[in-house]
Amino acid sequence: MQLDSAPLKILNDLVKHSMHDLKRLEEPFIRGSPYDRDLDMEKSGREPSFADYAPMTLHRRYIWLRTKDEVKTLADRVNRIQTRRIAYDSNNIIS
Repeated sequence: MQLDSAPLKILNDLVKHSMHDLKRLEEPFIRGSPYDRDLDMEKSGREPSFADYAPMTLHRRYIWLRTKDEVKTLADRVNRIQTRRIAYDSNNIIS
């Protein structure tokens, strides 16, 4: 039985787009250049840790206050996408 992978591809693309948005929102809080960080993570094969984040300053707090609603919206979007992916997988298992 061949499963229709179009909905799954759309959901995976939405996850990739959300990860791009997360990196954009996270960038002001990362220590050093985001480009350098990505290269270092590719070389080491690790995810960012708390040590990679820059210390919180008054300027970064202001940025956080301005982007906080965007972060909440992004978290809600990822939650909805994951729920849809689970529902899609569950429906295909049952079918």
